Amino acid sequence: MHYLDHAATSFPKPEVVSEAMVRFLSESAGNPGRASHQLAVAAEQVIDQTRLALARLIGADDPQRMIMACSGTDALNMAIKGAIKGAIKGAVKDVMGEAGMGADGPRPHVITTALEHNSVSRPLEALHASGRIDLTRVAMREDGRVHAADIESAMTSATQLVVMTHGSNVIGTVMDVGAVGQLCRTRDVLLCVDAAQTIGVVPIDVKALAIDMLAFPGHKALQGPPGTGGLYVGPRCPEAGVFGAWREGGTGGDSSNVLQPAQWPFALEAGTPNTVGIAGLLAGVTWVNSRGVEAISEHEARLSAAMDAGLRAIKGVTVYSPTLTSPGPRGVLHAVARDEKSAEESAGDRARVHAKHDMLAGESVGGASEECDMRAGASGGGDVGGDVGGNVGGVGVVVFGVEGYEVADVGAILDESFGIAVRAGLHCSPYVHQQLGTYPQGAVRASVGPTSTMADVGALLGAVGQIAIEG
Repeated sequence: MHYLDHAATSFPKPEVVSEAMVRFLSESAGNPGRASHQLAVAAEQVIDQTRLALARLIGADDPQRMIMACSGTDALNMAIKGAIKGAIKGAVKDVMGEAGMGADGPRPHVITTALEHNSVSRPLEALHASGRIDLTRVAMREDGRVHAADIESAMTSATQLVVMTHGSNVIGTVMDVGAVGQLCRTRDVLLCVDAAQTIGVVPIDVKALAIDMLAFPGHKALQGPPGTGGLYVGPRCPEAGVFGAWREGGTGGDSSNVLQPAQWPFALEAGTPNTVGIAGLLAGVTWVNSRGVEAISEHEARLSAAMDAGLRAIKGVTVYSPTLTSPGPRGVLHAVARDEKSAEESAGDRARVHAKHDMLAGESVGGASEECDMRAGASGGGDVGGDVGGNVGGVGVVVFGVEGYEVADVGAILDESFGIAVRAGLHCSPYVHQQLGTYPQGAVRASVGPTSTMADVGALLGAVGQIAIEG
């Protein structure tokens, strides 16, 4: 298989990851913090080592502020809801004094962007729908980025929190979070960054970038297993007791306290952690560090540039670059011609697609792959010329569509006929597709990782070229 779905999860994982998990289960699988015997201590050491490795990776000073989570979504929910809880408590205290304990106080204003994944958008929309926050969603500009100046224009005296992605999981653009971070510092606003697409690929220093909270999964570029993730909570955030427990329960220490311990990391880490997953995450982070984040970034940039240029060279293929569509007003949907088709036309399209699928299933992709490799500027050694374009300053993601095909059918044909794994649809990020003009159908996303090769890119280009010819 040619796996080009690294934006969803990395595959295959480095062998050291599974080896570390098996070794942990065989040798160290005690319950951390729950006893003083060797197995419990060994399990606790694995968690401590992982906190330290993650803290060093992002330039954090205090590993105790590195919270273990079960996913990036879990981490974002902790960050968003904890920060809002702290903002509401602080506002009530300011208005009512020390005795003010009411749940209803001045409503915090939160700013987010059109590029967000639903793991950011849905918690915020739920808080907004319940009346707990006011919410503004800032559009991207034609370069596919949200700019600090636009966030500043959206700020009010009630703004308490900015939540934004570091890198788009749809179009791959990377935001200047450092500029936003400095803005937030001057306005006494917290900045929460979703690093799902960038940690392990783009160098991150939370101090230099003025990031207050950094949320991330472990199973993507960090090469860890599913069920892992993390949240960095910086010193400008509400204290642990104010931030509030995400869930309450045992921590292995201070068992006499009737409430969750008001200290990091235990305020957010109740219950037995996913120690075997954390052991795998530690191995993944170590693997990333051994290769170097910068080197991984350069490798993925070469491949995605070739993929971008090669797809643009295929007649009938549209690559949804950052400059295709000007940003529209919030909430305005760009019409998609597909939606105007009749039910009969759509049914006819599906029948035609399946007929082509049957024909393509027996064909080789070799010749077309070679031709598209040449168009992409790829040499036999896998190097890419500097003028091939692509998503400069982004992560290894390219989204596209093929004329005459539903995006879901393109994804299915690539999988079933050519053994190429991509993702088709809205990618859990509907607002960016609204701006691109690809809503509600979405697009086909191909994404590379550190184990991807130019052969994977060539296979994709050859397959898409054959599909487009038949379109």
